[in-house]
Amino acid sequence: MQNVIQKYYSGAIRDDELLDAIEEAVQEWHNSGDETTDPLHVFLGMCFPEYALWVKSPSTFVAQMHHQSYYPMFWGLTD
Repeated sequence: MQNVIQKYYSGAIRDDELLDAIEEAVQEWHNSGDETTDPLHVFLGMCFPEYALWVKSPSTFVAQMHHQSYYPMFWGLTD
């Protein structure tokens, strides 16, 4: 099963849907019982700095994710 960030990078989630998809995944995490085994940022597919940015400034997080999706080699996301 793909996490929300993997779905975003695969194109299954658009920029304008990302924050809602994250909120839905957070609710799923709370309801699943996985909060005792996986930290939320891991469940979402974020590294901790991405998670911290999302918490502090969701719109900046979306802008950064949009930029990374166009320049994945710059961010080390591809070989």
